[in-house]
Amino acid sequence: MAIIYTYPKLTSPQGNELIVVTDVNNKNATRLITIASIAALVPGGGGGGCSTAITGIQADVGNYAAPLCNEVTFIGQGMTISADQATSSVTFTVDPISIPCATAEETGGIIVSGVEVNQQSFEPAEEGVYYPVQINKDCMAAVRVPESSTYTLPCALPTVLGGVKALVNTTVLEPPSISPSGNYYPIEVLSGQSVGANDCRAVVRVPEADVSCATSETIGGILVAEGVGDRPVQPSEEGINYPVEVDEECRASVRVPIATARKVGFSPLEIYSGEDNVTSGREFVQAVCDVDITIDAVDYFVLTAGTSAAPTIGIYDGELTNSPAATLLYAGTNAAASTIGINTHTFTTPLTLTAGQKIVIYTSIPAEFDLLGKAHGQFPGDEFVAVGSAIPSATVPSSLEEGVEGLSSTGKKVCLHFYET
Repeated sequence: MAIIYTYPKLTSPQGNELIVVTDVNNKNATRLITIASIAALVPGGGGGGCSTAITGIQADVGNYAAPLCNEVTFIGQGMTISADQATSSVTFTVDPISIPCATAEETGGIIVSGVEVNQQSFEPAEEGVYYPVQINKDCMAAVRVPESSTYTLPCALPTVLGGVKALVNTTVLEPPSISPSGNYYPIEVLSGQSVGANDCRAVVRVPEADVSCATSETIGGILVAEGVGDRPVQPSEEGINYPVEVDEECRASVRVPIATARKVGFSPLEIYSGEDNVTSGREFVQAVCDVDITIDAVDYFVLTAGTSAAPTIGIYDGELTNSPAATLLYAGTNAAASTIGINTHTFTTPLTLTAGQKIVIYTSIPAEFDLLGKAHGQFPGDEFVAVGSAIPSATVPSSLEEGVEGLSSTGKKVCLHFYET
């Protein structure tokens, strides 16, 4: 038998070669076993010889096949590699990248503004001029678009996009809101032949509407008269509502019932305020007219009627305190006799007075007559309010100064109500 190391080497084992072994589990019997059977008993079963070894790494550029049980070394470029035995982990940390500004020779980055735009992507124009993007020292990008003073925006046409001219809004501060209903009418641009070249004025042709007359059942139009003032009439907060009527020619009108004119009057002393009887005699009483009025009658109340006679009435313009300056305005006595109750003295000539006018009223009561009035106690200066005498006189003095001469206060006034009939 030759020496073992003198045998030729097997350069390409297939795994089915035989090796003589001693089977310790079978009384040390001599047995044969294949190389493949021996390799299968190695832990990991991969044939690498190390159960926890990295057998290889595949990379984008080149591959790495690990030798049997050799340590693997990771080399990082632009990153930091750290290993932790306790966690059996390897961490790869990529270093921050500083992008240089883009230049005409090198690819780089730019700074963009914070202006938000529509999230939809922009579509490139199908035509136009290309302008280069330029970068300043702060990496800000800009595009220089040459100023153009020769470009003319064409008028909008049915087949061409363009512009239109708008009138200056001189009357409406805010544009009206869109109507919720109505008809759509196309916008037209006036032709250059009729309004001048490139005028570009836009118009909307709204068909003429034939508005029918308004009726009690149908909404329609009315004809109105010419304006009577610059400002519209404001509706009254109170009053009676009258319906608007429309005739066959669409003319509107409102029928307002004819009202009787209201008459006014004033009372130096109301009949309802009378408390005493004023007996026969004559009285001059100071008063003030309350309203602008033309009077032609005065009412008085007779408590006791004697002979067939009537009181005499006179009115002066002036004051008892300045009697020489007073002027007699009216004097008269009715022919009809007075009776118990309310009686009316009718003026022979209407008398016009103004609000605030100072007047002196003369009343002469015939004998055996008592008129409703009011008496008051004497007080200092009472002679400037009313003076009189127990002697009646149907003749009204033309001079107030002469009429009151020698008279003293009586403390009585007659209830009278002057008015226009």
